[in-house]
Amino acid sequence: MRTSEATNELAQALAAAQGELRNPTKNAENPHFKSDYTTLDEGLNVIRPVLSKHGISFCQAPEMEGEFMVLVTRLTHKSGQWQEGVWPLVKFPARQQEIASANTYARRNALFSMVGVAGSTDDDDGNEASKDKTPAPDTRKGPPAPPPSVKDTVRPYDVQDSIRARDAMLDALTACSEPAFVREWEEQYRDELRRLLPADRQLVLSAREDALNKLKAA
Repeated sequence: MRTSEATNELAQALAAAQGELRNPTKNAENPHFKSDYTTLDEGLNVIRPVLSKHGISFCQAPEMEGEFMVLVTRLTHKSGQWQEGVWPLVKFPARQQEIASANTYARRNALFSMVGVAGSTDDDDGNEASKDKTPAPDTRKGPPAPPPSVKDTVRPYDVQDSIRARDAMLDALTACSEPAFVREWEEQYRDELRRLLPADRQLVLSAREDALNKLKAA
């Protein structure tokens, strides 16, 4: 992460904002994996007002680093202090559809990471009494296997289906708590990976390497 020379005022304002921010709801459904996720616009609706209240603005813009396009996300405080992070998008040459697909995913996840929220469901304290009391599943389990109807075909996805499948695969990857589960994830999603657009496939493979390295180092 890159920052201005001083960040004390930004850090104080961001800490206050994070005390008010809540995780945005999962407002869209991935039909392939029967899973929910948070769209970019839902996240922006939650994040913008709180950051603005505390004098923090943000901007996200792509730029080139050699033959790679990256997304730069910067938080700027009214004092002029700032911090920014870089998220890889695509390697050139790339099609416009690939760039757009990678940019949507990167904008959402980079901003969520910078401000400290996750694309989760609403806080469940108020709904706890009405929930089924069945014990929660073991969090050490690997990701669920995709439906056979999806796994048995390798027909390439269109842009929107590639985005949905990519996000579902990334969400499933975060459930892996051991290197062995990452390898299991690879087997379960092998065909889905082949169906992704190149930019989405690159993002998933990069996330897989990061997850495996972190688990091995833990």
